[in-house]
Amino acid sequence: MGAADAQARIGQTAARKRLEEGGGNSLLEACDVLLSDIGAREFADMDNRQRHTKSLGERTFRLLPLGVLVSLTILFVGLLILNDSLNGRNLAATTAQKLAAIRPF
Repeated sequence: MGAADAQARIGQTAARKRLEEGGGNSLLEACDVLLSDIGAREFADMDNRQRHTKSLGERTFRLLPLGVLVSLTILFVGLLILNDSLNGRNLAATTAQKLAAIRPF
């Protein structure tokens, strides 16, 4: 017999003795308490993450119309500026044509 066999026999003997004394049940109860605490913490963390995600989504969708409004306003202002400069060029061109059409005395 080797050392491993002796250790296995000692371990089996110690395990039988602990089960006969009822020590195994107390360990199982302690494990159950630990597992239930870990589960409760995980569910609490998951609830916090879900609340945080929901608040970010709500904030994003509340700000989305404001972003669309600002971008459309900038677009329309740019178009008005471009249109105004084109109208000015057209006015200058027609004025120059009218002045060129006048006969000198």
